[in-house]
Amino acid sequence: MGHSAETGPWAVGFEDWVNDEGADARREHFDRIVRGWKHAGMFPECLGGWRDEFYTIYGPPPPPSPEGDDNPLATGSNEAFRMERSACALFGFATFGVHCTAYVEEEGEPLKLWVPRRSATKPTWPSMLDNTVAGGITAGDSPRMSIIRECAEEASLSPAFVASRIKQAGVLTYHYRTAAGFLQPEVQYVYDLRLPAPGSADAAEGTQPSTNPADGEVESFELLSLDETVRRMCDGEFKPNCALVLIDFFMRHGLLTCESDTRFLEIAARLRKPLGLPGPA
Repeated sequence: MGHSAETGPWAVGFEDWVNDEGADARREHFDRIVRGWKHAGMFPECLGGWRDEFYTIYGPPPPPSPEGDDNPLATGSNEAFRMERSACALFGFATFGVHCTAYVEEEGEPLKLWVPRRSATKPTWPSMLDNTVAGGITAGDSPRMSIIRECAEEASLSPAFVASRIKQAGVLTYHYRTAAGFLQPEVQYVYDLRLPAPGSADAAEGTQPSTNPADGEVESFELLSLDETVRRMCDGEFKPNCALVLIDFFMRHGLLTCESDTRFLEIAARLRKPLGLPGPA
């Protein structure tokens, strides 16, 4: 069955001459378009949060060489172009971020979580509770580079200390529908960071989360019990995708089990939904 201009399906593509010029040319043309929309006051629900920060948009991996070269692809070799962060939702492009849950677990003591409150001046989700550290992966950065940098910028944690302790704990994938109705596929690389208890002999400078006035992303940090964290999640105080990261943390640490919740399998499946879109090769 054919489709008319009225019924779709619709797609956005590049002319061959743009594709022939490569990733930089595609970035320049897209940037010109979305900056024009911003200056015209279009799509303020997305472009009103302009960041002057580029995200990487990926295409399908290159096909195998005719010679049958089995060498693995270099990271980022399937970069299609880069785009202003706030414009990605307009096209349904997958975005990539990092989330770190910092916790304290002393022997014989219940686990506690470091929970920040987002600054009231944040363009998105102001004053809501968040994961200990989180941020988008800027074009050209790796997930590990991003999380170590974000730990320093948002929580004043020592990069050397974080690098020696942080553990990658998986990836969450989901589709998020914005308040304006745009569908935003997201990928979050998840990290755990066990920290010394406040006041302990190991609690040196740079090992405890604290606000960074120069960054301005976080208003305050609290060390919360598990029960208090769950209560605030149920009360809707957390940024939605941060609650997903915490649920994943609870499952991985045996705090949410198939015995404690009959929806365990459904929850686990919903945390990793297929995106149907390319990511880094």
